[in-house]
Amino acid sequence: LAGTTDAVCNLSYNPVPSKEEVDWVIKELSAYLKIEESRLKGDIQSVWKGIRPLIRHISKPQEASTAHESSTSQKDQVSTSTIVRSHYILVDDESGLISILGGKWTTYRRMAEETIDVLLKTHRDKILPPKTACRTKCLLLQGAVDPTGSLPTKESIPTVGLLQYQLQRDYPELSFTQIRHLVESYGFLARDVCSYIRAFPELSKPLVENDDSLPWMKADVIYGVR
Repeated sequence: LAGTTDAVCNLSYNPVPSKEEVDWVIKELSAYLKIEESRLKGDIQSVWKGIRPLIRHISKPQEASTAHESSTSQKDQVSTSTIVRSHYILVDDESGLISILGGKWTTYRRMAEETIDVLLKTHRDKILPPKTACRTKCLLLQGAVDPTGSLPTKESIPTVGLLQYQLQRDYPELSFTQIRHLVESYGFLARDVCSYIRAFPELSKPLVENDDSLPWMKADVIYGVR
């Protein structure tokens, strides 16, 4: 998945990527991956475009609305690439409509939790109280569950320890630091990364020699690109 969010555009309800925009992304990707642009074009499966709102500043919300600002402060910026990806939750005092503006991929859990908290507080007289506390931050991501079903997930720490033991047993050529990196970075998907090493042992070589603080291997790159 490759793209950019730093290009200013006019509002459109059905944005379509232009050839120039696609070519620019391919050119940048080619420079990073050291792969010819023509080859990258042949690997494209789909292309799409959307408009991502960045909140420059909300200093005085309209009188009809109440603003709930995230704890990350937002200041006036000029370049879209320098605007902090903060978010605001606005409540329309007349209709009760709740809108969340801004935000970013890496804070999606927090955005969801804060929006629901505002919803429950604003409309507490119209909806039933929640039976449990917010569980957003506890939802498991890909790699957190053993796809083979052989290892339990109720006790995550012992399970991860067993996974690490299995990888050390099956891939003795990998160091303890490399195994720990794989488990902490990929969870149970570490087995997929190791499958490349089994097919091509040279992929176990570290990208930076003699530095345990940088455990990334060639297999990490291949897995990330694919």
